[in-house]
Amino acid sequence: KNLFLRDLNLSDQEQLHLLNLNASQIDANALSIVLKCTVGGGQISASSELTETKTSLDMKVHLAADKVAAEALNKFVVFPENYLSGEIDRLALEGSGTVDAPRTWNGVLSLQMSRVHRREINFDHAVVTISAEQGRGILRSADITEETNEFHLRGSMELPDTFADFGRTPTNLEISGTAPDLERLTAGTF
Repeated sequence: KNLFLRDLNLSDQEQLHLLNLNASQIDANALSIVLKCTVGGGQISASSELTETKTSLDMKVHLAADKVAAEALNKFVVFPENYLSGEIDRLALEGSGTVDAPRTWNGVLSLQMSRVHRREINFDHAVVTISAEQGRGILRSADITEETNEFHLRGSMELPDTFADFGRTPTNLEISGTAPDLERLTAGTF
């Protein structure tokens, strides 16, 4: 009921240091997961506590990543090939709530990325902070720079009761910035 995997080398750049699936409380409808690994030259640690309710799943989650080459994650997440690029300088997520009920979510996500170069967008550096609390999602800051271009975003939205209602709740988004070389940021897509 308590599985541990330790020190598993998946490749030169990918090592699983610890994976713990703790089902010792499964009779109480609870499961916990801990993951510590090296991917893309950086460190990732995650933990989650899941509790089944009558109709859904309550979750507490912690995720941290430092100095991870984002393209190394493409084979581990459900994105198209070569979808992610750049470097995740720092990612931190602390959250809780009912998985399929966004209005119950509480937590903070902060992300720092650099050197993102995709067909649709290019930027040198981005810093984003998002929080969820009391039924609201808040884009505290999103600051994106590409050489002389700078964009700053702030906003908020009422979190919906269900996933299906995303995009149908009141939302406010403010965008400011300077873009003397917009073509460089958009990789010539305009």
